[in-house]
Amino acid sequence: MVRSQRIIMCGVFFLIVLCFLSLPAFAEIKLQKDPNSPSATLFDGTLILTFSDGRISLLEPSDEIPEIMPGTILEVLNGKFLVATGTNEQVVASCLGQNFDVGGGGSVSLSCGEQSGLLKVHAGTATFKDETGNLKTINAGEEYKIELKAAPSAKPTAATEESGFDLDEIEVPDSRSFEASPKT
Repeated sequence: MVRSQRIIMCGVFFLIVLCFLSLPAFAEIKLQKDPNSPSATLFDGTLILTFSDGRISLLEPSDEIPEIMPGTILEVLNGKFLVATGTNEQVVASCLGQNFDVGGGGSVSLSCGEQSGLLKVHAGTATFKDETGNLKTINAGEEYKIELKAAPSAKPTAATEESGFDLDEIEVPDSRSFEASPKT
């Protein structure tokens, strides 16, 4: 009897351990309020979360914020946010097409407008690729100004040339007339 009880207890213990191991890990990625403005919301503007599985969430300051999983891209339109990551977590902060990798216990604030933005690293580091493709690192206490690059002006697609018709002399019939109707 004692032996069968031990076997049952071992089986129950084994099942409990399996249950705990199968639970999803809780992400340690959190949006935080600006410490200089305690009455502020977690973010200003429109926050766009692009999850690693392809889902996209557009959030306003009054919306409930879903759990931010590792690999999520956080982008803000005409606003700002402060995000902190856990030791083994990584996210991407994005502004005007410039992506910054933040992780390893890092903390950054990002403000982004229509033409410019500013990334401040409070703890850890943020890395990004510059225009030439080189990897750059921003350390704690440093900031990086983001500027929208001017698009090159478009070249004409075709040279202007005479078509051989004087469009001012062509009489365009009224669309309600019989002449404008398609011929059957």
